Amino acid sequence: MLPDILTTEHRVLLLDHLAEYKSIIRTLSKVLEENPLHAAALNNRGLARFEIGECDSALQDFERAIQAGHRSAVPYMNRGDVLQKLGRFDEAIQDYGQAIELQPLNSSFRRSRAHLLVQMGRLLESLQDFSVAIEIEPSFKQTLLDQAAVYEALGVKAPAVQTAAESVGPSACELYETDSEVVVAFLSDGLLRHDERAGWSFHPAGSLVWDSFHQGVYRNHRARRLTSADLERRGISPPPADHYSGAPAVAWKDQFNAEIPLSAVPPGVLEKLKEDGARERNVYLVLYEDVYETAFGDGCFLYPQAAFWTENDARIFLRLQLEKESERPKNEVGYKYSLKEIRLKTDEAGQKLSAALNIETYEHYSVEDVVRLLAGTPENPV
Repeated sequence: MLPDILTTEHRVLLLDHLAEYKSIIRTLSKVLEENPLHAAALNNRGLARFEIGECDSALQDFERAIQAGHRSAVPYMNRGDVLQKLGRFDEAIQDYGQAIELQPLNSSFRRSRAHLLVQMGRLLESLQDFSVAIEIEPSFKQTLLDQAAVYEALGVKAPAVQTAAESVGPSACELYETDSEVVVAFLSDGLLRHDERAGWSFHPAGSLVWDSFHQGVYRNHRARRLTSADLERRGISPPPADHYSGAPAVAWKDQFNAEIPLSAVPPGVLEKLKEDGARERNVYLVLYEDVYETAFGDGCFLYPQAAFWTENDARIFLRLQLEKESERPKNEVGYKYSLKEIRLKTDEAGQKLSAALNIETYEHYSVEDVVRLLAGTPENPV
């Protein structure tokens, strides 16, 4: 049970087990029997219900929290998140706008509305929110990257990212301790993670480690802010921020291996690849979207579930998965599926297998995954 569940209106809970959610819902329901206008209890019960897929009940709780009348931005943001998930984008935009009116200097709220505006195709409007978020939090590089992507989509040259980073100085950073007691420092160009034995280690913006902590801190709010004095009291040296000023961001696709030696390819797969003397062959990868992670992350998170030699076999499997999802109760969080074509190429001279993965941001798969799934059986989402 979270210690501040009755005093703090949370934006995210992300508990580990369904039983924990049920326990919180029971506790808050008892509180609300005695005080039906307890705003924190209403908000947090709604959040617990939302995170286990009970969207209709969550909406009712957030509406009651708003009607409780103490003018808090959090229930508006939370209700907006539910409306967004339900595809009611215009209503979600209205709620995000109400939250921003109440907390105009909250950069996270601005980013949330900007991302939804992008999803709705309202790119020019999103630029205004991105710009304000950058003014509020100039050291947070991801906003700059997201803004640049919108400018690119519009065919307009973006303001130089370096200028905004320089405006806050090379040593600017934000210190946090995550709920797993890891101390991190966010820089304009990446993340420094502290380890008691190894000290500070750097992870550039866009890397998998950076993305994981970024979600935890800025999206899921599972961290608390630290100061330099806090580090000094713990005997932790200051993060060497200056040393990494200007470090280049990592392209998402470059973090997933697209090449392995032929000796690492299972014999059955290798024989199939060499059929008819062909050196190149298309295979088909079925990806599943972790809808829960997408709802509380930075993008659409996709993972490999199955791989097939023919598109027909892949589509049959895909259809079966979609039929299963259609039978899932509406109040349960499920999965979405998509198909990806991968080009494999064998190089006998170089004794390697390479793949044209065409991987997009927040897709998680490598050539090893493709080969493993071709040789084995489909996996169940976890």
